[in-house]
Amino acid sequence: MPTDGGSAFKMQGKPMKYKLLYRGTDNNFTAVNFHKFFDSKGSTITLLKSGKGKIFGGYTDIPWSAKGGWRKRNAKSFLFTMDAEGQLTKLGSKDGRNETYHDKDYLVCFGDTLTVYAKLNRRMDSIA
Repeated sequence: MPTDGGSAFKMQGKPMKYKLLYRGTDNNFTAVNFHKFFDSKGSTITLLKSGKGKIFGGYTDIPWSAKGGWRKRNAKSFLFTMDAEGQLTKLGSKDGRNETYHDKDYLVCFGDTLTVYAKLNRRMDSIA
């Protein structure tokens, strides 16, 4: 996947421009650093790679914040998996339910399905 602002992702058939904001292996896997780079940035795509090589993540148009609790907006948040060619498989949206959870001790939380805590094991072997 390009990291030069390319358009590997499409939303409603339109290419999206993106910018790498945070990489855990470079910026440290802490909630403080995550929120330093992510908070109030608008729409984001979160990519995770497990120790077993699985790539998955989530998209939300809700800006992240270190405080605020549950948020819901327009049910555009969703989870996905990504194959070796960069193709996304959408796993489902939150359909108006609580889409994201915001807390100073979490990196990301998509509903009750995907939560990445501040004390994340760098390899994530047990997740996927």
